[in-house]
Amino acid sequence: MKIINIVILLFYTQHSYACNKPITIQVGAFLSSTFIQQYWMDFALDIEKQMGCPVKVQASSSYKQYLDILISGQGDLFFVPNHYVQALLNKGLAPIIKSSNDAQVYIISQQSIYKNGPEVLIDGTILVPGLYTRAYLELKRWLKINHLENKVKFDFNHSHDAATLLMLEGKYSAAVVLGSIYNKLPQSIKSKYPAIKLKNKSGASVLIKNNTDNVLASAILTARSKINFLTWDKAPLSLAKDPFSDTFSKQLDQYIANKSK
Repeated sequence: MKIINIVILLFYTQHSYACNKPITIQVGAFLSSTFIQQYWMDFALDIEKQMGCPVKVQASSSYKQYLDILISGQGDLFFVPNHYVQALLNKGLAPIIKSSNDAQVYIISQQSIYKNGPEVLIDGTILVPGLYTRAYLELKRWLKINHLENKVKFDFNHSHDAATLLMLEGKYSAAVVLGSIYNKLPQSIKSKYPAIKLKNKSGASVLIKNNTDNVLASAILTARSKINFLTWDKAPLSLAKDPFSDTFSKQLDQYIANKSK
């Protein structure tokens, strides 16, 4: 009788998550669907296997749409840059895993900034993934340091890989991109379009809702090695503040205020 009870208990523990709807991993407009599939699909499939529930990776069409998703909690897991985390703690979300390494951010340009100086960008247009991205905030800091504020234009709402391709087509002066994109370019392209590194690197976290079922939380922790972008550890109980946490908090407050008008 004891053996039967143990078997029943084990079965209940493994299958206690109610699959009323697919488990959704929400990803912002940081990358195209090709890279999203490459980076996140193995992770999704591992969770699906553990849970016995369908798991889908949902990409937002814009950065503003992703903010709406984060504010409303539409989904189960949320991939965010680390500078988002602080502002979302009071929105019912909390980090479960955090990247243990960071992604470098580059400026790739038509003319060499190394050889000719930052002034080559004056009056040009720089492709930037989005107003709420780490890439944009890093770029703004760099422009200020180099006295280029209000001397360049921005073109927003591109994925990192789309921005790179558009710049390479010769339509824009420069683009701000992740190292994971830049490093995949052939050496011949890198030589023709030189890049410089921005100062701070960008890490990431996966957030879950505060009331997430323990079974799903355990599956996420187990599957984290399947994420094919950066490396991931269990998030510490107390996260260090990102240099751009306060900036994003103000951006988010302003976005919410504008939506309510």
